[in-house]
Amino acid sequence: MLNMEGGLVFPAVTLGAGLYRIRIVLDGRSRFYVGESQSLRRRFGNYRAGPPGQKTSYRIHHLLKDALAEGAQIAVDIVTDGVALTINGAEISPDLADKATRRMIEHAAIVATGGTDVELANK
Repeated sequence: MLNMEGGLVFPAVTLGAGLYRIRIVLDGRSRFYVGESQSLRRRFGNYRAGPPGQKTSYRIHHLLKDALAEGAQIAVDIVTDGVALTINGAEISPDLADKATRRMIEHAAIVATGGTDVELANK
C-alpha cells in the first residue's frame, strides 16, 4: 500500500459516491475505519496527501502510514452499488448519491463492525 517513494497507494475507484471500510490488521488485532464520500477518488486522494488543514484526512493518512511502518496488513473494501435495504418488509435500492442515505449506511456499518476483537478508528 506504499509506492516506491513511500506514499500511500489506494485502489482505483470511481469519481462517484460510495462507502468504504479500511481494515488494518496487526498482531492479530483488527482496526477499522468506515467512511462515505460523494467522490471516492477525491476522498482517497485526500488520505494519500494528508493535508494538515483537513483533520480527518491528516489523521487517517498518519494512521495508515504508522500502521504500515509497524508491519500491518491493510485492505480497503468499497461499495458503489448493489446495496439493498429492507425497510418495513420492503426491499429498496438506496441512492448512494444522497448524503443522508450514505451516512445512514455508514453508521449501520460502524455498528455492525463493532466487537470485542475490533477497534474502530472512527473517533
